[in-house]
Amino acid sequence: MTILFVSVGTQAPFPRLIGYVSAMLASNPQLQAFAQVGPNGEVPFNAEGTQLIDERQFSSRIQSATVFVTHAGMGNIIRALELGVPAVVVPRKSQFGEHVNDHQVDTINEFSSLPGIFACDEQKEFDHCMQLALNQSRSPAADALTERKRLLDSVRFFLSQ
Repeated sequence: MTILFVSVGTQAPFPRLIGYVSAMLASNPQLQAFAQVGPNGEVPFNAEGTQLIDERQFSSRIQSATVFVTHAGMGNIIRALELGVPAVVVPRKSQFGEHVNDHQVDTINEFSSLPGIFACDEQKEFDHCMQLALNQSRSPAADALTERKRLLDSVRFFLSQ
């Protein structure tokens, strides 16, 4: 069974990302999805979901996911890397009124070269990234573990300062 866990974060809905997921689910009825859609967010077509979930539920959902679909929140990306879950990441953009600046674009530019992280902006790219992620092994490659550990250690050090 292929399970998508979708998380847009806790601050605001993300209709563009939810639209991409809805289109994917409409054309792939074999996929199952659960979405955390943020305050006042709408659950994607053919999916289950809720506006907010607690940390325990979040951890359970991401651990059982085949693919994690998320905004470019650093915490979500790091969690995907730690667990070796392929992640399709769509950054919020200020030009669409999704955020006050483009820090999520900057974030995904730094993370997109890592194995298992698939960055996209448009529906066509999203569909392609989803196919890549669905074909990605959930277990990270041995060389990716070293790179992930180095990255996570750097981020943890930065955050502890």
